[in-house]
Amino acid sequence: AQRMDSVWQGRRARQVPVIPEKPVWQELEKTDEYQTYIRGGRYFPIGYNRETAGVYAVDLCYQLCFLISGRARTGKTNLLKGMIRTAGAMGGKVAVFDTASGELFAAAKEAGARYLTSRKEQFAFFSEMIPDLKERTQIKQQGRRDGCSEEEIYERMKEMQKYFLIIADLPSFVREAYAAEKQVEYHGFVEMLTQKGALHNIYFIAAMNPDDREQTVGKAIYENFVKEKKGIHLGGNLDKQRFFGFDDVPYSERGKVTKAGNALVPADEEHGTVSVVIPFVANQKQEETEC
Repeated sequence: AQRMDSVWQGRRARQVPVIPEKPVWQELEKTDEYQTYIRGGRYFPIGYNRETAGVYAVDLCYQLCFLISGRARTGKTNLLKGMIRTAGAMGGKVAVFDTASGELFAAAKEAGARYLTSRKEQFAFFSEMIPDLKERTQIKQQGRRDGCSEEEIYERMKEMQKYFLIIADLPSFVREAYAAEKQVEYHGFVEMLTQKGALHNIYFIAAMNPDDREQTVGKAIYENFVKEKKGIHLGGNLDKQRFFGFDDVPYSERGKVTKAGNALVPADEEHGTVSVVIPFVANQKQEETEC
């Protein structure tokens, strides 16, 4: 059979997709489906659909704030690293807002992302966005005047480079924003951006432990971030989080704790809850060893 396969020159049947036993992000990147999404620019791949074994991707047309929910050691940081890689591959302007731990430094550097940890750096970044944001707002407003649908406005906005603002820990980011001194104050700008930034080709991605919710409740940046209830939850134990509704998940399954990298995307108007497998992001040394 192997010999026959090696000499056959005719059209081959399409292979049935299978999720690798130990999925690695760098292997996901090599799949045709992932590369198709990257070239298209609208869909942002983040893992494997457990049901179909195909690549699962987020539709950016309907995104502004994407929340990664999960407790410690459920795979939030790993997913952030993978999304930094994908954001870079899409040719976007990528800014990584990290904590003092520096866990995202290597991923940000490899992707050519702007790496920000201090209030002064963050203030400078948001200040630089203002002229660009004004241009994007004009495009969106003209689309509204022309009677365009959201998808049509999204298509017009594609001429502007994507922004991906990736936040290691949402509560830490919110605390820093509201604690900034007057001369580097930027929380008002971020409040406006997270409230009115849809269809500007600007995307916020942030991780958060649901146990830290009380630290940020009532702050406008946080409330704007979670109100659309868009994102992904890792680690199971669905009844212990309040960000997303999982009404279509059987009661018997909601209390179960799952392994790191096992995630659920909440249902929307068109789709039910989707189970997603997040591949492991190998570091550079691991990649070199495998090669």
